[in-house]
Parts: sequence; C-alpha cells; structure tokens
Amino acid sequence: MEKSQNNVDYKPLPVDGSQIRLVTIIPGEKDAEIECVISHYLFFGSALDDLEYEALSYVWGEATDTVPITLNDKPFQATKNLAAALRALRRPDAERLLWIDAICIDQTSVAERNREVRRMDEVYRNAVQAIIWLGDGTEPGNIPDIPQDDIDKDRIPLETYAVLGLLANADEEEPEDAANLLMQLGDPIRALRLLCIFFSRHWFTRIWILQEISLSKTATVTYGDKEIPWRWVAEATNALNRLKANAGFMQVSAAVKAEKVEQCRLRTIRHLGNDDPALLPYHLNDLLWQTRFFHATDPRDRLYGLMGMVNRRLREDKLLEVDYAKPVAEVFLGLSVFMLQNGMLSYSLCAVSMPVEGLPSWATDWTASLDDHSASGGPSASRVSSGLEFMMQYYQIIDTEPPPNPPRFSPDLRQVTLRGRVVDAFGIWHVAKRFDVGPSRVEKVGPNMLRLYRERLIEWEDEMESKPCSREAYTTRAERRQKWKEAILHELPGQPTKLSAIYDVLTDRDREPSLSGEAEVEAVTSLLGCFGMNMEYKRPFVTMLGIMGSTSASDIRYRDVTCVFVGSRVPYVLRPVDGSLGPSLQCQFVGCCWATGLVNIEAAEGESRGLWELQDITLV
Repeated sequence: MEKSQNNVDYKPLPVDGSQIRLVTIIPGEKDAEIECVISHYLFFGSALDDLEYEALSYVWGEATDTVPITLNDKPFQATKNLAAALRALRRPDAERLLWIDAICIDQTSVAERNREVRRMDEVYRNAVQAIIWLGDGTEPGNIPDIPQDDIDKDRIPLETYAVLGLLANADEEEPEDAANLLMQLGDPIRALRLLCIFFSRHWFTRIWILQEISLSKTATVTYGDKEIPWRWVAEATNALNRLKANAGFMQVSAAVKAEKVEQCRLRTIRHLGNDDPALLPYHLNDLLWQTRFFHATDPRDRLYGLMGMVNRRLREDKLLEVDYAKPVAEVFLGLSVFMLQNGMLSYSLCAVSMPVEGLPSWATDWTASLDDHSASGGPSASRVSSGLEFMMQYYQIIDTEPPPNPPRFSPDLRQVTLRGRVVDAFGIWHVAKRFDVGPSRVEKVGPNMLRLYRERLIEWEDEMESKPCSREAYTTRAERRQKWKEAILHELPGQPTKLSAIYDVLTDRDREPSLSGEAEVEAVTSLLGCFGMNMEYKRPFVTMLGIMGSTSASDIRYRDVTCVFVGSRVPYVLRPVDGSLGPSLQCQFVGCCWATGLVNIEAAEGESRGLWELQDITLV
C-alpha cells in the first residue's frame, strides 16, 4: 500500500478492530471546493447491518502531485487523482459515505497500516459496493501508442460506455453476434481502439484490484461522468475472446487483467455460497503466479495485496504476516522460505528469472520483467512456456506434511539444501547466440517478421549442428533436429504442437515459406509467444553429454549444469560455486529450463528407475 505524505492528527482506532474510519463527501456543485468529514464507526456484529458505505478502488497517482481539499475543516493534501475521484463522486444534494485508504488509514502509523491492511478483505466484503475510479478518459494509459488523433477525448467515456453496453448484451450462443454488433457501429476498428484505451487504464494493472473486486458484493466503474456496471466489463471481455476465436479479430490483450479479476470474482461467489468465508478457495502460489504482471508501487504489496484472498491460517504465519516495517528483501525471502516449506517448490523456483538485489539466487520478488510489446501481460507475455507451466502446476503437491522435498535452511535462511541430482556434471558446452534486441527490432515487425524468424531459427540450428557435443550424442542429423526442435519448442517426444509444423515450414532450406492471411497471423502470434520479438525469450543450449534444452533465464553460461529436484517435474539450471561439483555441492540458482529427457521425470522417480543416485544440493 502506498504511503501518504500528509501529517494529519488521527484519533487512534481501537486495536481490536471494533471500529473503522469512513469519510463523508459533503454535497457540492461540480466546481466547488472539496469538503470531507472523517469519523469513526462501529465495525462488528449488528452494527454492520446498519452501516452502508462504499469502498473506493483507484490509482493513487504520484504522491508528490497533490491538491488541497478540506478534511474536518482542515487542509489535507490529496493526490490529484484522488481529488478528481472525490469531485466526480460528489453528489450535488446528498452526502456520500466511503472508505478510502489514503484518508481512512493513518498513513504515518506503520502499526495501524499493518492492522488495516490485514483486514482489508472485511472492508470490501462489508461495503455496499466497490466504486472503481478509472479517471476522466483523457489521461495516458499504460499502452501509449494507441492511435487517438481522430478521437474526441471528451467523448471517450460516452463512446466507450456505448461499446461496452453493446458487447455486454451480445448473445453468447451466437459466435458471430459480437462481431455483427460492432459492425453495426459503422467503424469496428474505432470501437476496438476505444476498448484498448479503456483497458489500458493504469487501474487494471494494480495488484490490489483482485481482492477489491473479487470480495465486494458488486462493483461500478466510474469513467469520466459515466457509471458502468462491472458486469458490462466482464461480459465485454468474454465477447472480445469470442471475437478473436470466431471472427478473426486480433486480441485486445490489455483486457487480460480484467478477465483475471472476473475469474477470481466468480470463483469467490461460487465458494461463498457453500463454505466458510474464512477459507477462501485460493492457493497463494496460484495467486502469485497469476499476478506476476500486475504492478505495486510498494513492492511488498505484491504479497500483501493478495493476503486478503487466502485462508486465515496463512495470514497468521509469521513469514507472511503483513508488516510494513520489514525491509522488502526480508518480506520476499520469508515468502520463498514459506513456499519451499509448504511444497510449492516448482512455483517458487520457476518464478526466478533474474537475480534480485538483497535476495539469494533461489528467491524472487515475483516481479515479471517484460518488454513493451507484451506489457499487457497477455498470453504471449510469459517467459515460462505453456509446457513448463503445465509441468509446474499439474505435478505440484502442496500443503502436505512433510513436503516431498523438505528443505534445510541455514540459520540466516539464505542457503537452502534440497534433494536432487545434477544430471550432466560436465555442464553446458553450447549456448545459442543471443540476438540483437536494439532499436532496429521495430522495423522488422510486419511483412518481414516470418523471414526474421526463419533466419534466426536456421542460424540456431546450424550453430547446434556444428558442435561436437551435439554430433556425438546423436548419430543422424534428423535425430539432432528432432531433439533440438523439442528443446526449443518445449514439446514432449511424440507430442508435437501446432508450432512444430510452423517450425518445419520455416526451417525448410529448399523453399521459402508460403504462409498468408490467417495462417501468417497464427504463425507470427505463435512464434512471438514462444520466442519473443527477437528470440529473446529463449536461450537454447546443449550439454557435454548431448542433453538439449532451452531456458528463459536472463543469464545462462558455459559450464552451468542441469539438475532435477525431488518433488518437481521441471528441470533447472544451476551454477556451481567456484566450479566445484564435490560432495558438498553449492550452487547459484539460474532458472528453470526444458531439457530433453529430463522434463516430466521427478528426481526420486529417476532414482527408483536406476537413472541416478540422489544428492544434497545447496542453493546460495
């Protein structure tokens, strides 16, 4: 949670949680000074039955960009976006009672911030509704290159309201209905651009919105002077998916986050109809994984913003407890320790993509670093392939006592020892070329995109063919090519994907690929998702013994080693400390990988099949 810059005297809230602060917006005309009153209200038992308030969900904006409002007859510095929200939500002739974090929590008190954030789920669950403030529609979003020259910015909320309302009423049983409705507008591309502008609002990137919307009874979006039911937003995302699937429209990828929020909301509704509200149906590892592309001004909120959605047992664990006095590194070290202790090994290690300052190599802050073209967090944004994600999720065993691979930690928790096996002690002998990802990349997008992929895939394959470690492991070029293809496309033997056929067409040396229309779009989209714009998502490699693989880890080197761990069917890349592979094996963790012959084999299973003997591996 962001911290306010105000130094306002607050009457302390009782530490037992029996009271809450709420703010009343005093009625006024549009341009009148903003006046508010903050008061304490009982927040337990029958008092909740009579307490009718709304909870505001919004983006704080720059903490230093403030405007003065009046709070309890005293000056109060509100961020510009909050002031705009108060002005938009103010009624001309009636008071409005809201919970607003920046005002209702004493931001100067760490102890109070901790207590209030711990019960934020109760705040939103007991509100009449959540009010989402998206802004007036004229502010830049997080996708700045959407063409807007021919769109009257003052009319953006009105026109968007019309498009969302139209799509919300599209017939789900008729695949073409959404497309036909957009066609009736006369300019379907303009309508899609309006939706891109809408879904690119910074609000959709906030980590907090999952619990704010999922746990609320209902929600209303305020966009300029238009009030939009959340149902319309949810139905519009469904319609956009049908447009992509049935009518050939390109995906509005910025809507992906709204779709995730709606999935969480529906899951909560189904659960609360049957079970104890204290036991929500979310696993922490799944929430962390699904929100890697959401943003948090305070890095600690990447965890704290999700705690209202997990069961109370987890919230009370000292490693996870909300505490803004903890340094950021301590918060995420504690999270990584908790995950390993509770059988979430694959999730925890697969989330590591690059070193994080202040953390050991095997821990991460759960921040996914993406290039601009995939900043929406859409399907092509993940650096972990769908194949690896399947292995990570399907075979993960959590909440078992003890976990399949009980970790042993050093006293300072910075080293962890796990059971596993380094498979090829000689290490990696070939790492494929890293291609330039400089400014020229933009010029290559378009008609030449397939040619770019063709050139680079062939160059990678020719590089591999020239290495003795490849030729000694497989006797024929066809064998080497097949294993190489499985390694870089993340395919299991005998289970080719659509991308396999595209790869064969693109790397056919005898003729140029002849893809056009939808086939070309599908090929480019599939390749982009697998490799990135300039093949920067993958670094293929070959070990000395001929194990072929690829990883999206940011730093893979010659003589790094591949390994498997008990309790995971995902292989990993490690870097032995000082190059040593002795009995006391210490390694830096590099990242997860796809390696032929090692995927889908759990380390203990490999030992039982006589493939290797297990060993202790200490990650530092």
